Amino acid sequence: AESPEEFGIRNTISAHYANIHGSTLEGCFLGPFATVDLMNLHSCIVGEFSYVQAGELFHRKIDPGTVWIKNQSFEFKYKFKKDVLDNYVGVNAQYQPRGIIYDFVKEREGAYEKLFDVMNLEPIRAPETSAVNRYAVVQGKINIGENVLVSQSAFLHNAVMGDGSNAQENSYIIDSTLEGNNVTAHGGKIIHAKIGKGTFVGFNSFLNGKPRVPIEIGEGCIVMPHTIIDSEVPIQIPDEHLIWGFIGSAGDIENHSIPLDDLAASRTCR
Repeated sequence: AESPEEFGIRNTISAHYANIHGSTLEGCFLGPFATVDLMNLHSCIVGEFSYVQAGELFHRKIDPGTVWIKNQSFEFKYKFKKDVLDNYVGVNAQYQPRGIIYDFVKEREGAYEKLFDVMNLEPIRAPETSAVNRYAVVQGKINIGENVLVSQSAFLHNAVMGDGSNAQENSYIIDSTLEGNNVTAHGGKIIHAKIGKGTFVGFNSFLNGKPRVPIEIGEGCIVMPHTIIDSEVPIQIPDEHLIWGFIGSAGDIENHSIPLDDLAASRTCR
């Protein structure tokens, strides 16, 4: 016989838009837009916009804007510069969240209200092999391919969802194309972007393209959790790259990406 997995959350405070993904927490505090992923945390503080997947931690304080992944064969650690992070996610004098990412989410909260105000909604055209949750926001021109999943609380506007793509809970696909077999993890935000086949966009990433300043990410890439791409010039990432941190210009690509083949051949990452 099988039993469902269980994880407990005890004596813990979670601030706005935090992700608790398969993690057991006891006596912890999570700041706004923090993510804990497949963790056991005991008496820990996880700062705003931090992502942690590091097994089990006791009595640790994770600074705001830290992205930390650790297992037996791989460790990755990055910390956003404070002046950059403050623009996107912070806390005001009243201990309330603020910043560009917070404003982005708040501006779209009203779109979810109608989902609960009416009993019957106009069905979304999708193949029988695909599933669009009744509690997802779907607006504008939408093209949904085969074997697509649009989860509850996802937000689609003028989106192309190629075959095998998904938009997980609290993700946003706006004026963008997912070419196929793409994963958009919880809280991922993709705006005015073209995402190549087989590319993964991690938790709470903010790919903030604009109509005349699009983002293009090649095939088979991995966008690390909590990555921010927000530039005043178009951004193009080649195929098969790992991408992380803050990319605010084309020049940042060199220091915040690495070909996956180079990563596999190296024991240390820049």
